[in-house]
Amino acid sequence: MLPKLFRVKKKKDFEKIYKFGKCVASKYLIMYYVENNLSFQRSAFSISKKVSKKAVCRNKVKRRLSSIFYKKISFIRDSFDFLFIAKKDILNLSYKELENNINMLIKKAGLEKNSC
Repeated sequence: MLPKLFRVKKKKDFEKIYKFGKCVASKYLIMYYVENNLSFQRSAFSISKKVSKKAVCRNKVKRRLSSIFYKKISFIRDSFDFLFIAKKDILNLSYKELENNINMLIKKAGLEKNSC
């Protein structure tokens, strides 16, 4: 699980991500990202009831996404806020497929530390 320091929590931060953030998408996820004034990344995960009516399923997806993102933090450029929004078909993915999906979105956005 992500430590509290690495989570987006305030309404104004969510509004900033939506209003000024850039967006990349795949079949299963939408990723919004925007620069912040901090020296680290923060993230949030949104899984609506359209994905599943069961909280157990939504929480499982959220835990998986959080775990994958936490492992990737050291490979992502600093000073960004992220918002991941799950699409309906995400429940059918394995952990490895989710990981590949997040990696693809980060590469698509050009946010890897190695990329210039």
